[in-house]
Amino acid sequence: MIDPEIDIFWTGEKIISNGYSIEHLSEVATLLRRKPFIWDNSISNDSKTRTDRLYLDPAGDWRLPAHLAAGLAINPMNQAHLTRIALCRFQQLVVKCAAADRAASIMDCCRDLGGPAFALQLREDSALLRETGLSRMDEDTRLRLLARYDSAHSNPYAQEIAAWLRNEYVFDPQCLTT
Repeated sequence: MIDPEIDIFWTGEKIISNGYSIEHLSEVATLLRRKPFIWDNSISNDSKTRTDRLYLDPAGDWRLPAHLAAGLAINPMNQAHLTRIALCRFQQLVVKCAAADRAASIMDCCRDLGGPAFALQLREDSALLRETGLSRMDEDTRLRLLARYDSAHSNPYAQEIAAWLRNEYVFDPQCLTT
């Protein structure tokens, strides 16, 4: 038996979970004999299948009933600055958990961290970055976005998007073998 003082990481019903229900966390707590410490991978983009997308907002109806978790760890994106936007959203979701505020809140995070112009650009482009991704984005769209974000030289958030659009964050299978 594992000492009850030791936390156990839990990714949810899948390795990449779109939230955690009261029912599921209660069941897991019973099995583990302690509250699970959530290790969330929903914004991570370091795997072969997720490198070509940017996950700036937790997916779907992401929820975490905080009182049923021992803690929360977030596996970040490859882009350190852009991860801050998602972390801001996680904080809002854990505290509020109000679906009606989702769209406004992501804009608040983008504006607070990257500035108002960046927030407006990102609002327009977020579906492309998350849903379409680089592998399915046509070249004209990629070049248009690259010109838009690359021109914001002093904005580290925009610069990370530009680097991603230049394929500077491609998956490297060597990272798993060395």
